[in-house]
Amino acid sequence: MTAFFTSDQHFNHAGILKFTDRPWANVNEMNDGIVAAWNAVVGPRDVVWVLGDFAYHSADFDMLSIFKSLRGKKNLVIGNHDEKNKSVMSLGWERIERLHTFRENGVRLELCHYPLASWKNAHNGSLMLHGHSHGNMKENVPHRFDVGIDALGAQFNHGPIPVEAIVAIAATQTFQPVDHHDL
Repeated sequence: MTAFFTSDQHFNHAGILKFTDRPWANVNEMNDGIVAAWNAVVGPRDVVWVLGDFAYHSADFDMLSIFKSLRGKKNLVIGNHDEKNKSVMSLGWERIERLHTFRENGVRLELCHYPLASWKNAHNGSLMLHGHSHGNMKENVPHRFDVGIDALGAQFNHGPIPVEAIVAIAATQTFQPVDHHDL
């Protein structure tokens, strides 16, 4: 079992193609491309944390079929587009959280849809994973990762990112706390 992290798929959201640099010509290609990228790396027993903004609702869109076609055990950290979308919230997620602490091989990861400037145990090596910003954050903060498919996820074929890859990148960074813990 491997843990993966991703966000901001925006399935069925044609408008997202205007605001990002996604490689697809239309929403159908995008939906198919994201599913293919996901299933190329995630196995049936793997765990995937989606850090928000999974899909855009419309009457003619079969969100459940896409959800069921994605491999792995799927968990949701609620994003701004999800909380208002009953279809997303009722898809059959293993877990739904607003914030979540994930632990893997002694590494603590704080999961949130939104990027945080300071997070619990940052001064002790905890990592902050988020989405929402689509790779548009002006400030690059070591140990804080935008795992969205338009950010770090773009380096992984717009698919989910394995926890080992995130931990390996963090090991190359020098972190300086931005709160009172550096005193």
